[in-house]
Amino acid sequence: MTLDGVGQLTAPAGTFATPGTVTVTPSADAPPPTDGLTPAGSGIDVTFDGTQPATPLRLVLTDVAAARGPDDIPVVQHQRHDGTWETLPAEVTADGHIVVETTEFSPQWPAWLNPVNWVRSLADATTDALLSRTDALACADNGPGFAMMRPATTLLHSCLITNTDSDSGRDRAEVQLTPNRRFYVWISVPDGVEYTWLETQPAALRAALGQVFGFDSDRQVLVDSGTLFTAGAGQPGLDRTLTFTSYTDGKSAALSLGAGLTGLLGLEPRQGLLAVTYLSVQCADKIPASIDDAGGMADFAVCFAQAALSALEDPDRAFAGALNLFGEDAYAREAEAALERTSKTLRLLGKALAVAGAAGAVRDIWTQLPDAFSQNGVDRPGDVHLDLAGRGPVTDVTVGLDGIGPVPWGTPVPAAEEALGARFDVSEDNGLGCAQATLPQFPGLTFGLQDGQVAVAAYGGGDAPATDTGVTLGGDVAEVEAAYPGAVVDADPSDAFTTRYTASSGGHAAQFLSFDQATVDYMQFGLAAAVGEAPCV
Repeated sequence: MTLDGVGQLTAPAGTFATPGTVTVTPSADAPPPTDGLTPAGSGIDVTFDGTQPATPLRLVLTDVAAARGPDDIPVVQHQRHDGTWETLPAEVTADGHIVVETTEFSPQWPAWLNPVNWVRSLADATTDALLSRTDALACADNGPGFAMMRPATTLLHSCLITNTDSDSGRDRAEVQLTPNRRFYVWISVPDGVEYTWLETQPAALRAALGQVFGFDSDRQVLVDSGTLFTAGAGQPGLDRTLTFTSYTDGKSAALSLGAGLTGLLGLEPRQGLLAVTYLSVQCADKIPASIDDAGGMADFAVCFAQAALSALEDPDRAFAGALNLFGEDAYAREAEAALERTSKTLRLLGKALAVAGAAGAVRDIWTQLPDAFSQNGVDRPGDVHLDLAGRGPVTDVTVGLDGIGPVPWGTPVPAAEEALGARFDVSEDNGLGCAQATLPQFPGLTFGLQDGQVAVAAYGGGDAPATDTGVTLGGDVAEVEAAYPGAVVDADPSDAFTTRYTASSGGHAAQFLSFDQATVDYMQFGLAAAVGEAPCV
């Protein structure tokens, strides 16, 4: 099909599997002016009705002005179906026509690309994208009463909401975070968080990225613009502050650069992350240590394009590499699909960078990128603090062979304090082989702490929780005999007039002393090695 003075469309037999209509018309929609691109002639629009090509068609644009410079590259500007434009590599014939083979149709315009100016334009667009801010989160701002958020960084948007566990009905404080600018940001995850969720990155993908870039995916996340990260925690026993720290470094800057380029090429965030991760690994030795390294940024950009070209020349090898990298077939295929989708523009970028690099222009072009990342000086990296008020002291507990309430004997002190909602008041070793301690809600109990664990508790009078068997201080020794029928009864070695009752089970023990063989005068519960005449040994 020939449109006089504009172009010609040809297709081999078998291109269309079903009958239909192909219409070729002059294009009325001219592409927007773009630095580095010079329109070369009239455009052409091709539409299909009732059919679609199964193989590429050859489009020859005949109304073409001569190139302005010896390094100019023939290209076609193509308007996508969503109205955006992309620049695709083309060939030039001996008689000066511009030729492209494609299955993607809608308006196509011939143009000449000046490599240096176009790469500079691409760098400008990437920088503008990285510098632009993201919208603040739509925040319900309905955090639970026990939680308060204190943002101390402008690098992140933040929000605090209530997340109610569907199984238990328990309210949890959920922090929602997303970068304030359009580049990747590291966020550290503090201990004490009950759950995390990162949009576009399932746990398997997060783990794969952790292996690739050498970080613990449970303690650190890599978040791109527009992607929501959430973390939640229930009300603790004790007051606690969870701190999420945000920052950028050379790795996040390199990924941001690659993502900025692929974003301009039309990739969605997760596809872009997969493709950029794969290509960045090929250029691991080029990732700058600092975001201020302009030369390093330039070297990485060139390597990134060359890695893309290498991957596209051998798709099977690229897929095998992606599969080895991610360890998940689905993610590897997404990375491969992302590369394929941008293959034409990436090839053009590689060609343009080769010419621009030969002209010594690449480093000058990309020097503005560190300035983009230096905006971190305006958007301060730092912390988002989540203050959680504790539930307060737990009093509804009993003491027995197993432990005190939810705390088994031998529990580390911090975990015991969290479960009981109060901190131990610890005194020095009083000659009993361990540190003595009390809890504010139980002044009648003295605890023995050994090797950082709650080893034993002794009743000495005053407010104290009941025992799980009902034995009471001052009660009848018959209560002990009934509750612990297997207890060993003997004389206290340190006092022949005192009777001792000792019950043991599973490494734990309970001991009761009676001065008159009728009344319970003293009680101890704890680890077997910590109960008796040599406590906390």
